[in-house]
Amino acid sequence: MTEIFGGKRLYVSGKFEGLQQGEVWAYLLGHGAQGTTSRSGAQGYLCADPSDPKLVATGKPLYTLADLGAPLAGYLDRVKAAVESRRAELLRYKKPLVTHLGYGPPADDALIAKVADALGFPVPDDLLTLMRQFNGLSAAVAMLKRGGDPIELSDDGPLPYCALASMSHPLWRGRIDWLLGVIGIPTWEDIFLRPQAERLCDAASAYPPKSVIAIGPLKVKSEALFPRLFAFDLFHHWAGAALYADPKAQALRVIYAFDVWADFTSAHPLSLRGYMESLAAGLWGRAVHVGQRYVRPTRSSGWPTYVRNIHGAPYVFLEFK
Repeated sequence: MTEIFGGKRLYVSGKFEGLQQGEVWAYLLGHGAQGTTSRSGAQGYLCADPSDPKLVATGKPLYTLADLGAPLAGYLDRVKAAVESRRAELLRYKKPLVTHLGYGPPADDALIAKVADALGFPVPDDLLTLMRQFNGLSAAVAMLKRGGDPIELSDDGPLPYCALASMSHPLWRGRIDWLLGVIGIPTWEDIFLRPQAERLCDAASAYPPKSVIAIGPLKVKSEALFPRLFAFDLFHHWAGAALYADPKAQALRVIYAFDVWADFTSAHPLSLRGYMESLAAGLWGRAVHVGQRYVRPTRSSGWPTYVRNIHGAPYVFLEFK
C-alpha cells in the first residue's frame, strides 16, 4: 500500500474510534507517508470522515483507514520496501551505511498450534497475520561515522536471540551517526516456546509472587504476569519490548522494559498492531520524524533524552545513537 502515499505530507484529521492518536500516526507513517502538523502544507488528509465539507472543500486527496488495507497484511513487503528506499536515499550522503533485513519462512500450522498452547488461547488475528508472513524479523538502517571498521549483518535470516540486546554488539559501539530503524524480533519458537527462566524478560525473582505490578492501567500480580510475558523485540541492550498474553481479554499487549529489562512500569501497554506499525514508521522515517517506536509514557517527567517528540509526528519515539 506504500504506493498510495509515496512520501506525501498528510495531516491527520478527526478522531478514530477505538484508536489512540499515536496509533493512527503510526499506521500512517508505517505506510510510507510523511506526517505534517500544518494544514496548509498538507498534500492530503487521513480522516475519520471523508464527507466533512471543510475537508472536501480543500480539494486535496482524502484517505481513510480503509485505504491502509487489512491490518498488517503485506507487512513484510512494506518493511522490505522501506529498507530499500532508505538505503537508496542515504547513499547520496557518501557515508558508510549498514542496512540489514533478515527473516525466516512463514510459520506452519503445527507451530501456530504450539504458540496457541503457550498463550493459553487462540493466536490473535494480528499475531497470526505476522506469523503467516515470517518467522523472526530483524532489520537495521543506519548511517555510520566515517572511519573505523564497517558493520556487516547477514541477511540470511533473523539475528540470533538477544544479539542486539548485547552491549558488545557492533551497532552500540559508538559507530552510529544517524539511526533510522532497528528491529530485533526472534523466531516464534524463541519468543513463545522458551522456558520462562530462559526468557530475557523474566524478572519474577525480583518481585514477591503476590505483589501487584502496575503498568499504566494494567495491574497484574507478579505470579500471573511473568509466566505470560514473552520477550518480543530485543532491539537494544538496555531497552526492549515484551508481549503480555492477557488471559481475560485473550489479547496481546506490548510492554516496554527499560534499564536492562529491570523496569516494566514506565510506559502504557500498547496494541501489537500499533507497535508493529511504528517499527515500519521508523524505517520509512524522514528527517522530521526519524526514530524508532511508538511509546506512551505513564508520566511526563523523568524520561531520559532518548525519548522525545518528533516534529511532524506528534507522539513519542525512542531514538538511539
